[in-house]
Parts: sequence; C-alpha cells; structure tokens
Amino acid sequence: MASSAADAKVHQKAWLDSSIAEKYKRGENATKPFADVLVQKSGLTKSEAEAGNYVLDIAAGTGAVEAAIYSALPEEKWDTLKVLGTDISGPMLEYLKARAETEGWKGVETAIVDGHDIKLPPNTYTHIFVNFGIFMLPPTALPTCLSLLRPEGFIGITTWSDLPWIPLVARAIARLPTPRPYCPTAAEIETKIYNGRAWNTPAYVAAQLREAGFEKVQTQEEVRDVEVGTPEQFMLPMAMPLAMVSTWWAEAEREKVLGDVQREMLEVVREDVERGDGRMRFSGILGMGWKGV
Repeated sequence: MASSAADAKVHQKAWLDSSIAEKYKRGENATKPFADVLVQKSGLTKSEAEAGNYVLDIAAGTGAVEAAIYSALPEEKWDTLKVLGTDISGPMLEYLKARAETEGWKGVETAIVDGHDIKLPPNTYTHIFVNFGIFMLPPTALPTCLSLLRPEGFIGITTWSDLPWIPLVARAIARLPTPRPYCPTAAEIETKIYNGRAWNTPAYVAAQLREAGFEKVQTQEEVRDVEVGTPEQFMLPMAMPLAMVSTWWAEAEREKVLGDVQREMLEVVREDVERGDGRMRFSGILGMGWKGV
C-alpha cells in the first residue's frame, strides 16, 4: 500500500510540473459537460440575474468552469461578472490567465490558494464552484465555503460516480512481463482518490452539504459519452491518475514502471480505438446547495 508521504511527494511534483496544464486541458472533454449543468443550475444565466455576481472557482485547473460560465452568458453580460479562479498549481493558473485574456473573459482573476487552508474574505462570493476537486479537499472545505458565500449564495460541486479509466490501467499492467508491478484494485484506487470518503455516492454528497450548513440541497447524476480523441490525446490527462497509481510502487523503480505502464496503456487505447471504441462514458454526481438568508 502506498504511504501518505509518497502520495504527497508525487502529488506535489505533478501539480507543479510546468507541462501539467497542457496535459490537463484535454481532460475538459470529460469535466466541462458537468460544469455546464452546474452553471445552468446556479442561476447565473437567468435574465434577472443581478449585476455584481462574484464567482469563486476552487481547484480551477485550466478553466472548465470559466469556459462553461462564459459560453452560457451573453457577451454583453461579461463585463458585469467577476470570477476568481484558484488552484494550488501555478502553471494551471498561468494557463487560465492567458486563456481568459485570449477569450476576452475580462472579469477573470487568478490566485494560488491551497484548498487545505483557504484564506479568502468571508461573505464575499455569490457563487462557488468546485468541479471535480471536492474529494481532494479536507472535511473543513465545505463549511469554509459556506462562510465565504454571501447570504443566499450558491455552491455547486461535482464528483465521479465511477472511474472508467481503471480497467485500462489494469489491462496495461497485465501486459507487462513478469514479475509485474502491483496492480491496485478499483476499490483501492477509489479509496485513495476519494480520501476514504464516499464521494462517489449521491447520498454522501448531499449529507456533506447539509452538514456544512447548506440549505435546499440537491443532487443529480449525469452521464456523458465523451470523445477521447486520438490515443495520444487521451493519455495526456491520464498523467495525474497514473502518477497517483505509481505511489503503490517502490520509489526506486517508480519512474521506469510508470513509463512501462504508460506505454502499454497507450497500446490498449489504440486497440480500442481501432475497434471503433473511441468514446468513454463518464458518470458524475452534481451537488448543489444555497446559503441561508
């Protein structure tokens, strides 16, 4: 079993990698469709939505939430909106900042914020989004979000019902010569990704929002079939999950084994695409709540 020290070391190295944004951006094919639904549920797109909305995007990455917001809003309303995109990764935020400038998202600002120690002004934001990042944050994150929202403010979070790439990892490891590296089970991987919490169940998502103090809590499950692109493109956002899987392997051999698994996984994906299986089904859970008056 991987140690927490190994987890932290690999996690930090991956998020601070200068190429992480390029790798991660491709993953928006899977994450943005769920952000689109959250934005619609949030009320930001309603014609009567007030000017002065201030959005906080926690674990913003390359800007899937920002893309969802600005694609849903008429361009004449862009100047009435402020968005603060936060992340622990400087390279991610540099990418988001440049993207905002290119796209004309004038209201977007960025800030490095550690999700384990969120220090932002209370009663400030009208909307908070955490798109596929809540399971990486500590139990204190949702109560903190409640304190950051203005009265009647909205929170929207997303998490995965399952992880469809796990069987591909298992197939890749099975193709390696013996002695093969340890192949963690789906349950082990899910436990690590969700930090031992049941973030892959709607009931748990709803319970966490209610316990944090949110009202009118709702959850819904959504399924999207996503075009994975070329095998090489599919493998780009797999850098982070595979880095996490690598923590089960001895540090001395980790880099070599990771390279071997990446190579075999690429071949697995190529074979699937050649058979016409170039799409992947992603199942997500949306959790929504509002702060009281």
